[in-house]
Amino acid sequence: MTNHKKFVVYDNTEIKFGKLIGKPHKELLKPENNDYCDWLLNLEEFYYTATLDYIKKNKIKSINNITFKDYLELLHRDENDLTETEIDLLNECNEKIDNI
Repeated sequence: MTNHKKFVVYDNTEIKFGKLIGKPHKELLKPENNDYCDWLLNLEEFYYTATLDYIKKNKIKSINNITFKDYLELLHRDENDLTETEIDLLNECNEKIDNI
């Protein structure tokens, strides 16, 4: 039996494949890469599962589509567990709320 260590990627972890090779994972979160992310998520098999996990965790939220539930979940998570992207989103939401 082989033990496999779970690989985790972060915003600045270098992408090791495809059209964004060598760029940080946060590039996947840009709107111009939506179709690419959708394509990756729909592959039947994909070696870089940590990248798929990263996309699933981070891609769903932006200031334009965040729900109140998403906001509350971010607000109540430990700050050390938030990605750079989630921190930026939380700060942007807080600014919008302050301006209401």
